[in-house]
Amino acid sequence: MNLPYHKIFTSLLLSILMLTSLGCGSESANETTNTKQKNTPPVITLAPQMNATEATEVIIKANVTDSESTIDKYEWIQLSGLEVDIRGQGTAEIDFDAPKVSSNETMVFKLIATDTEGANSSSSITVSIYPSISGIAVDDIVINATVEHISLLTNTSMQTVFTDEDGKFSFNQLDTLEQRFLIKLSGGKVNGVDFTGVMYAICDVDERNSCHVTPISTLIKEYAQSKQQLLIGNKIDWINELSLALNTNLQNDPFITYQETSIDLTAIRTFINNGEGLNLWVAKILTFIENNDNQNDILAWFNSTNLLPTSNAGNDLIAQTGSEVILIGTGSDADGTIISYQWHQTSGNNISLTDADSATATFIAPTLPTNETLTFELIVTDNNQATASDSINITVDAAAVNTPPTVTVGADQITTGGATISLSGQAVDIDGTIESYQWQQTSGSNV
Repeated sequence: MNLPYHKIFTSLLLSILMLTSLGCGSESANETTNTKQKNTPPVITLAPQMNATEATEVIIKANVTDSESTIDKYEWIQLSGLEVDIRGQGTAEIDFDAPKVSSNETMVFKLIATDTEGANSSSSITVSIYPSISGIAVDDIVINATVEHISLLTNTSMQTVFTDEDGKFSFNQLDTLEQRFLIKLSGGKVNGVDFTGVMYAICDVDERNSCHVTPISTLIKEYAQSKQQLLIGNKIDWINELSLALNTNLQNDPFITYQETSIDLTAIRTFINNGEGLNLWVAKILTFIENNDNQNDILAWFNSTNLLPTSNAGNDLIAQTGSEVILIGTGSDADGTIISYQWHQTSGNNISLTDADSATATFIAPTLPTNETLTFELIVTDNNQATASDSINITVDAAAVNTPPTVTVGADQITTGGATISLSGQAVDIDGTIESYQWQQTSGSNV
């Protein structure tokens, strides 16, 4: 059947309108679906760079947030550098042990965070690993000493640290490519006695974790410097030469063995505490090594070295006026005996000491208007005439002085027998109160 053209046109127009309407409805639905599926990736906050010291634990922590979802997965990836075992994988915080390095090393780590909707983001951090120097100061043990890391190229101090109660020290994060280090130690105490000298060590980069500073390492440095060979080639050769010169085995020194033990060469301490003595001794050793003709001279001087005695005047005291004060001193000598003690006063009102030439002396605290400190010094002498001294302060407490009261009993009286006499007295105490009154007859017929 043939339809009129106007009916065909109308039918086609309706079909187009329906298709257009359907198409528009589908696009609107897709837009709604897309809007619901849109998800913002996680936000990672991670420092771009950090420094760490070799052989220490390194901790990397990231802060990850997601405003529309929760974090479903953490993945850490090492992108470069010496490979390490990562602990804490699957969390926002990881840690690992920094490897030992001979020069500065760089490591890069990347974190990928994925949320529950599948969106992810990433961030990277660069970790710089620096070498370190650690060791022990032995003479026996030197505590609270100043230790400097000095550049052999520029002769400048790079870092300064202090030895702990075990004599140990450590320099961290060495920003240097030098292959040898000079360590300088000064000050501190040895067995409770002030260490007044200086010790050195020259350490190769491969030895920097056992860079012990000892009397032997000091001799080696002085020896090498005197021969203008500060950059030591074969350390064992130097040790053998020194051992031969001293006629003793130096292989037990911790500088050689890298063990935390001390060497029993106490006489070296005296040379180190006296720069001229150390230099002269090194000169004698050099002469022996070059000529082999003065070993007896070296050994005689070494064996005759006298270590200084020690003096202890005791702890400071507070004394009451008029009381007896006892000064108890002691003296000791590591390589001999104490042959004399001598006390003398160095400040304060002069007093008279009893037994001033013995370890224990006494005196009576004087009466003073105000508190005052008296200082006394104890000098001890050993069997080689070496001396040592120590002082003690005695504070005399003037507040303990009590001024007696003043008594007034009135004028004399004349009376007749059988009469009653009244006695009236007064007492005044300028630094206290009157606690009691007591009348006593001192002469005449008893009444």
